[in-house]
Amino acid sequence: MIEIFGSTQGVLLVIAGIAIVIFVHELGHFIAARRYAVKVEVFSIGFGPALWKRKKGDTEYRIALVPLGGFVKLAGEHISESTPAKPSRDDEFLSKPPLTRVKIFTSGALMNFLIAFPLCVISYLIGINFYSPLVGEMAHGSSEWHSSLQKGDIILSIINPEKDIEYPVRSNNDYRREVIRCPKGTPLKLKVNRNGKEVIIDIIAQGSQGMGVLPPNNIVKKVNHGSAAEKAGLKKNDRIIMVAGEFVSSANDISYIIHKRPSLPTEIKICRGNTEQIMSVTPTAKRLKEPDDYDLEIDGIIPAIIGEVRKDSPGASGGLQKQDRIIAIDNIPIRSWNKFTDVIKASAGKGIKLTVLRKNLTGTEETIFLHLLVGSEHSGKGFIGVTPSGSNEIGEVKTNSPLSDAEFSYGNKIIKASGWTKKGKLIERDIINLMQLKEIVKETKDSEIEVTIISARLSLISGRDENSAEPVTKTVKVIPKKIEQIGELGIEFKYETVTVKFPLLAAIQAGTTEVLDLVVLTFQIMEKLIIGEEPLSGLTGPVGIIQITYVMAREGLSNFLWLLALISVNLAILNLLPIPILDGGGILFCLIEKFKGSPVNIKVQAIAQYIGLFLLLSLITWVTVHDVFSKILKLI
Repeated sequence: MIEIFGSTQGVLLVIAGIAIVIFVHELGHFIAARRYAVKVEVFSIGFGPALWKRKKGDTEYRIALVPLGGFVKLAGEHISESTPAKPSRDDEFLSKPPLTRVKIFTSGALMNFLIAFPLCVISYLIGINFYSPLVGEMAHGSSEWHSSLQKGDIILSIINPEKDIEYPVRSNNDYRREVIRCPKGTPLKLKVNRNGKEVIIDIIAQGSQGMGVLPPNNIVKKVNHGSAAEKAGLKKNDRIIMVAGEFVSSANDISYIIHKRPSLPTEIKICRGNTEQIMSVTPTAKRLKEPDDYDLEIDGIIPAIIGEVRKDSPGASGGLQKQDRIIAIDNIPIRSWNKFTDVIKASAGKGIKLTVLRKNLTGTEETIFLHLLVGSEHSGKGFIGVTPSGSNEIGEVKTNSPLSDAEFSYGNKIIKASGWTKKGKLIERDIINLMQLKEIVKETKDSEIEVTIISARLSLISGRDENSAEPVTKTVKVIPKKIEQIGELGIEFKYETVTVKFPLLAAIQAGTTEVLDLVVLTFQIMEKLIIGEEPLSGLTGPVGIIQITYVMAREGLSNFLWLLALISVNLAILNLLPIPILDGGGILFCLIEKFKGSPVNIKVQAIAQYIGLFLLLSLITWVTVHDVFSKILKLI
């Protein structure tokens, strides 16, 4: 993969790329205007004050300060209420027949379409790096999560039974494209490779917002100079598969463990090429800047109560149900979700016996025994396909934790919490989920928190309330633990990718097909936006486009060129929309004039252009604000 220089060069390349796409659009208008004898008063590369200009013939050529595109100014093109009904000169834009003006209007979009073809062809000749179709993560609640898809599955194709069509999947990009284009609610079948066998998975298309499958991202992209990772011998493209005895398949898995081990020697297992290696790394202790983090160590106390059971998962096959309380695995007592998942992760491919408390139809708890065969993820980690219940009940309390100091115990329920912020604001919450305590700590920092609990105590053997008396409600005070430092490896991770590359003739065919398909897909998504199947929040403004382009530029020249082709196609289609102020609005007025036999009233055109400008600027402002705030929120 070709990496695009450093950050400064990358930014300059992004600006140049976007500028070229817009410049090509304006060049189309310029060529067409000259072809049909329309005077071009100004042809500018860039916007703003002119850094250089020279007049040749009737046209002033400029290089302007802001290099994001350019513009052409045609004689007599601007409409206002003072515009005369008939042009005074033959070389003015409005003096030309309606269909000639249509050709000039469409020439910019035509140039964008034309440049997209060679951009895509060159991309496929070099080789585009798309996300792999290997399943690494599935967002909770997504259509994939609710299916029987498993981590480690390789998506081979998508079958649409309604159209009796099978679409091959070479990458995650292919997968997303084919699912997004389907109307919401469309039943689809995925053909996947699972441990060398083909398996068919049923999913329901839910649009872009309902998708949530990504490849593993436990692959080293960059090792920082002088970092703990470099000292340990980690290299680019190493795949980290185990940290401190725990299987990992994502950057989040790795960071979660490493953050808790500053300055502690940690054993990691990597895959380098086709060889597995074990090495020791000592994470650097990174001191946190203000504001510091504070923690009640809530993660470790969540009870082992089942929230959801995935379809066709080992848990479902074994008979687990929502709200089942796990009290033992192979007769080993289980009090917390962490302990439960630790045992499951270490039991890949093994049969286990679960002791479960389940309420019957009368509400009485019964003890039942279930036998499960634990599944195995691609990373080697065991799984059964369940999530924890959102509960305010306490499972296992860690020794020397903030909650252990307050003598919390198994089965207590936290029903209320309150604390004061540094600015003297009282924060109070009724607690129905222990995760709410984290939100309170974010606001109150290291301030004392009052917690109201119901002090029922559950038996560690039966899981039932062992108190004969009524549960007691009491209020205790806890102080969050200050986290002053975290462990850090000094590496960047990347998602697993596949390189899609063709020889010349195949690249020409693939590039041509890609551009035509991008056109179709763009119109399909526009239709979904209109009918409400896709939210407007999915649109990207100038800020988002620049950020995405920069990321793609860093991924490699081929990816960058492919994205420019996508932007070029979208720019062409956007400009052809029948909205006044855009090229498509001008085309609409020309066609009305052609069939009506006379121009649309100048005043009507002027008002329509003001309205079009207002709508366009409103949309650009909305998506830009959305882009900026979404980036800010990710940093908070």
